[in-house]
Amino acid sequence: MTLIQPNKNNNYISRFLILFVVCFFIQAVWLVVLYNQLVNLDYNAAKMKVEFQKIQARNAELKNKSFTLLDSINVHDFARERNLIQEKKPLYITVHQQWLASQ
Repeated sequence: MTLIQPNKNNNYISRFLILFVVCFFIQAVWLVVLYNQLVNLDYNAAKMKVEFQKIQARNAELKNKSFTLLDSINVHDFARERNLIQEKKPLYITVHQQWLASQ
């Protein structure tokens, strides 16, 4: 008597197809995650670029203010307003080089 077993060889093929579908699904999810990270990175880079431009503009404003404040005419007016005098022989702090080298 002959037994017919049609699913005997199909078992390996079905396991391979299931494995292939699972791997394909994992790769699809991984690609979505990578794309999401790329979009977030691009958004953060654009945001940081705008913030950097704001900081550069603020830095330029501060430099302009400091240059106008430290202008020689303004410095003399500033000193006159606060009754400051210029030292003829100022005393500076001196540091001995041998002590710096030993530390």
